[in-house]
Amino acid sequence: MSSQKAFLRFFASCSLVVLAVFSSSVAALSTGFVFSHPQSRLQLNDSTSKFFVDTAITGFNGTLGLTDNTATRVQGSSITFSSGYLEEGTSSAFFTGVYSPTSTDSILLQGSHRLRALPGTILPSITVSGSSNSIEGSPVFSGAITLTDLNTSVTLAISSKLSSNIAFNNGTVVLGNTLELDSDVLFAGAGNVDFGLKTLTLPGRDITWTSTLSMINASLQLVGPFKLNGTWCFASAPFGSSQTMSRSILDGNGAVLDMSMAGTVWVRSGHTLEISNCVIKGLGSIGAANTGAASGLGFFLMEDQYSTVSFNNCTLILGANYTLTQGTFYFYGEDSIISTGNYTFSANNNLSGAAIKVDNCSLSYNTLTYPDNSNVIQPDGVSVVSVNNGVVKSAAAIGALYVDNPFYQQLRNENITSANRVLNFRGSNASNMTWNGGGCAVQFARGTGQSASLVVAAGKTVTFENVVLKDFSSACCSLGANASLVFGNGVTIELGANEDLSMTWSFTGQSTASIIRGVGNNLNLGSLSSNYVGLSVGAGGASASSSTTLWLNDVHIVGLQGGVNLDNFVTANTTYSTARSYIASRNLIRCVNYGDIINLRNSDITLAGNYTLTAGSINIYNDVAIKGQGYTFAFSSNGTLAIQSASTLLVDRNVTFSYDSSGLGSRGGAASKNQLTMADATSRLFLNGCTFYGTVTSPRLQTGILVLQDKVTLQSEGSVDANSIVISSGLRTEVLAGAVLDIFGAVSYA
Repeated sequence: MSSQKAFLRFFASCSLVVLAVFSSSVAALSTGFVFSHPQSRLQLNDSTSKFFVDTAITGFNGTLGLTDNTATRVQGSSITFSSGYLEEGTSSAFFTGVYSPTSTDSILLQGSHRLRALPGTILPSITVSGSSNSIEGSPVFSGAITLTDLNTSVTLAISSKLSSNIAFNNGTVVLGNTLELDSDVLFAGAGNVDFGLKTLTLPGRDITWTSTLSMINASLQLVGPFKLNGTWCFASAPFGSSQTMSRSILDGNGAVLDMSMAGTVWVRSGHTLEISNCVIKGLGSIGAANTGAASGLGFFLMEDQYSTVSFNNCTLILGANYTLTQGTFYFYGEDSIISTGNYTFSANNNLSGAAIKVDNCSLSYNTLTYPDNSNVIQPDGVSVVSVNNGVVKSAAAIGALYVDNPFYQQLRNENITSANRVLNFRGSNASNMTWNGGGCAVQFARGTGQSASLVVAAGKTVTFENVVLKDFSSACCSLGANASLVFGNGVTIELGANEDLSMTWSFTGQSTASIIRGVGNNLNLGSLSSNYVGLSVGAGGASASSSTTLWLNDVHIVGLQGGVNLDNFVTANTTYSTARSYIASRNLIRCVNYGDIINLRNSDITLAGNYTLTAGSINIYNDVAIKGQGYTFAFSSNGTLAIQSASTLLVDRNVTFSYDSSGLGSRGGAASKNQLTMADATSRLFLNGCTFYGTVTSPRLQTGILVLQDKVTLQSEGSVDANSIVISSGLRTEVLAGAVLDIFGAVSYA
């Protein structure tokens, strides 16, 4: 049939809307449809309209409008869109490709073709061949996307959830946008996914994939349980291509990745796969080459010694013994767990270079109901490596480590104590002993497992030195009658949760500072009936000039109170030593000697009563705040309160900061106005709706920045210039908008 006859058949069954010049001849139309605008259209207006295409149409650049997507609406040969629109019902898509009404997949993308769908557009099955094709917009798919062969590639720049399965047939999908898969979507067959710095979010329900996919520089997200019964190959380039140093990311968001049905994660040479927040279930390995899993379980196929999998806050659940024979398992960031049961997890550091590394975190293993047999093992003694005090620990309570000798006990990396194991200082010989950690770490359990995991026998004093105490708490400690636990040189305490002190932590090291790392947690000071507990800095019996330094980093100090003016108290007591001992027992943070130092960094103090520092110095680093409405923080020491460079001390609303040095002359040298210091022009004292109080020896503020906000009261006991609060002309004073400065007593600007 001629094209003229085909046109007449078409005209008899539908309307032709052509926005081009209407004088065009039938002869001209017989060579093809020519449209002056993409919205010039062929429209099938009702359900009875049909378009019989007896001769294939090429170069279609208008709009083909169909009332719906009924397959018989267009019959016959294909229509090749050069730059037009395909409309089906209310759906519309910009299209360069082939519309084939007789094909199972009625849309064909055959190389450098493009399909861009408006939101809600329903697309039928699509077959893709050739390279540089793209599917864009927010379509809804009624059928699958099928790639033809290994020379096929399609970019998915889809902003809605992908509702179509993809059959790869060794082809490549390139992510043009971050892509989220609908709940039932499957990637089937073998092929490549090129992430191009985009993220792929897998289905949010329990689903199984059996495909073999090369994930190129991947960023994968799990949002629900997922079963891998195929192979994921993480690489920098597709199968058959040379590899370069690169990385991929898998964030589990707490979901389970079940590999127990022979799922395989293959990591190419030079590639690092970073897995975070994931539970990986069903792992087991056999064979010296690490090329197979035991009993159909899942495993990591490490291509060579340059393949790395890093784990952050992950749980690995074994279904059989697991031995890494090449490559590196690297544990870092938040703590991870291996649920071993009765199985073992190990690395053989042979010529293939296998290693398990634990970097500044804890890797714990849980044997469930089975006995602890050191299930994370190192057959050669060196392949499990502690980096930056990383800890391998048992989650099972398996008895005690007894320390009897009074001399220094030196920890080795492989002797790091595990959580829930009792560290028992029974001290069969001398009553005092020092335990030197050698820079290693002791990991304590959290929660109920903490109870009595560190025992000191009655009458014994134990001093820790050069050790990191991870997740340490007062609840860990069981002290016998008249027993003591002391923190000497180089002790770091890391809080794993809010800490309610039930014993005083005493820091006595003279040569190396100690640290409390709060990690943003509260350190709650307080009193238990008549027993006042807090932090004590300094060695008892030391000279007044002896110096112990304690850092308080990133910690919220709650419940601070205690202390009185020592000179006033001495009037009712016979000696300073008696007075100092009494005051110290009730002062929840105290320096024992005048040379002791407390360094505050990125921390804040909340008062629960009036507080006086009667000895020692305080240094302010970064941002430090004093809070506690209605209470007084009194600095009464012959040391200094020094605000360091680029640092701020904030005195918050309704707090009274009292500078009280009036009585120090009799025991600490001449009274001074210069004990509150700022290092340079970047140091700040920020007074926010508070009272700044000076005694007759009021402070002299000479350098830095003084910031006044809200209503600030400057109150001095002095009445003349010599004992006034002095604001130096070398100090930058910033009075913020709406601030009110009330002055009582003598204040000088000099």
